[in-house]
Amino acid sequence: VREIILYFLRLKAVPKAGTPAAKAFGGAFVNCWVDRPGLDKAEAAVRKIVVEQGWEVKEVLTAHAVARTAFEGSSDGVKYYDQAKVDKQVLVFHRWPIGETGEAGETP
Repeated sequence: VREIILYFLRLKAVPKAGTPAAKAFGGAFVNCWVDRPGLDKAEAAVRKIVVEQGWEVKEVLTAHAVARTAFEGSSDGVKYYDQAKVDKQVLVFHRWPIGETGEAGETP
């Protein structure tokens, strides 16, 4: 049995002006597990979802094919990988408050 390979992307995003998120959050790292036939289609799919959620992608930090074994040390990573095989994608927003950059201890 051949393992299904997914794409893993990590994005940096900011909330769109005028959205409820813009009043509470300075930004987010978005971890994405995506089942698409190619990295370009995977990136296009997650960009569309991020925009639909009221956020703007500022930067793609990581984007590559990944096997389930890459997440074996992380119960959440395995869970998200397995769920993406069912739902075609899983996006997890790690948001930070206004006035912070998302990097530990850093402020703008």
